[in-house]
Amino acid sequence: MTSFLASVANIHETEIALANDVDIIDLKDPRNGALGAVDIAVLKQAVLYIAGRSRISTTIGDLPVQPQVVHRAVSERFEAGTDYVKIGLFPGGDLTRTLLALNREISAGHAIVGVLFADLDPQLSLLPMLADSGFAGVMLDTATKKSGGLSDHVSLVFLSDFVRRSRGLGLFCGLAGSLRQEDVPRLLPLNPDYLGFRGALCREGRTSKIDKTLIREMSALIKGARPISRPTERPGHRSMPNRFPHDIR
Repeated sequence: MTSFLASVANIHETEIALANDVDIIDLKDPRNGALGAVDIAVLKQAVLYIAGRSRISTTIGDLPVQPQVVHRAVSERFEAGTDYVKIGLFPGGDLTRTLLALNREISAGHAIVGVLFADLDPQLSLLPMLADSGFAGVMLDTATKKSGGLSDHVSLVFLSDFVRRSRGLGLFCGLAGSLRQEDVPRLLPLNPDYLGFRGALCREGRTSKIDKTLIREMSALIKGARPISRPTERPGHRSMPNRFPHDIR
């Protein structure tokens, strides 16, 4: 069953998301880039407010892929109590050493999600490396929000291949990137583990406030259009759990 991820920027938007059947509440500051990081104080406040009633993810910001920089940001966010931390796999940097630096977090049971970008020539050849490193999941997003949505950069065939390969490697997978309501009926048949939204939940662009009517409509659309059944999972595929054990926080 495909879950609904909504990116929120503060505690007020967190309250709206929690009240409208959002499966994954994603703390992110849209003013600071594709994966803009919220202040740690905001994240801690949201974790306390949610109190286990929803899964929580967050981002580390649009940081370069450098071992110490990425590990410090990831560790800080897990210490704040989030369930998932997303890191952008931007071109350049030192991915091999960065993955090694994250081994301590992965060994502790922390769920890290690698984000590829549809508008930055995403390399699906990276998926086996992420799986071998112990990543929990992978996501396909867009880095430049003014350059169009996900389907403007990659085809449905590519997206289907992304989902299929991720599942085959035991990774849960998500699709995001300026998605709109009209994208939902086309993407749900691909059976991603979640669809992620921000701009489509705001009246005046992704940096404006979340609108409770729009978030309610999106929730109803995703859940009303969900397939009654989904294909049998490949052995080892990690569907996103409803809750993580408290001892990994």
